[in-house]
Amino acid sequence: MLNAPRCGFVGLALGACLAAPVFAGGTPAGIVMAMTGSTDPPLSAMTEIPADAPIRLTAGSRLTFLHYARCKLVTVDGGEFRLSQSDYKVEGQTEAEEDGPCPQTYSLKPPASGPGSPATAGVIMRGAPGVPHWPVNAQLRLTGLRAREFPTATVAAEDTPGIPATTYAIADGKAVASPGALPLLPNRRYVLRLIPADGSGSTELVFVAAAPSQPQPLVILRLD
Repeated sequence: MLNAPRCGFVGLALGACLAAPVFAGGTPAGIVMAMTGSTDPPLSAMTEIPADAPIRLTAGSRLTFLHYARCKLVTVDGGEFRLSQSDYKVEGQTEAEEDGPCPQTYSLKPPASGPGSPATAGVIMRGAPGVPHWPVNAQLRLTGLRAREFPTATVAAEDTPGIPATTYAIADGKAVASPGALPLLPNRRYVLRLIPADGSGSTELVFVAAAPSQPQPLVILRLD
């Protein structure tokens, strides 16, 4: 199933609080996976990092980022680092560098809808167009300006959308599956429904469950 190996909603976030990048523009080249301390400009877990933006860690701070193109998890202790679309440069101390999941990234653009009514999200994705295919063991992360608006999510088979296979509680970018979550089946279509706290209407995205793969894949949903 789209489950969490104890790191969240479909493996969701390791995060403290979701925060929008303070950078003006810039295509994301990576994402903060975990951190302690602070940075200049300010970042927090599940903040995407634009390309070519220098990031300085304050003394005693430690940060782990995932570089999208190289699929590398890098832990930096102090100093400064900068990501480009193709690589990264660390001027501080690199504590760890290892292979990480190669992410699929999606930008969700929920259309306007009436209170309480679901809205099918428009999807802008890297790679081939069409319905996303996510391995059943995929990790799913939420980021972007609107990510904090959704405290709850469900996944249900597309032909029975009113009967969730799993319900998730999302807090600080991390969602935890309810006890008794049902496994998802490969080659079946499902609906992911993100439910906002204000009841203004859920945001839905159809995906096809695929066979599990290793290393565990990562799916990033960007809600702006």
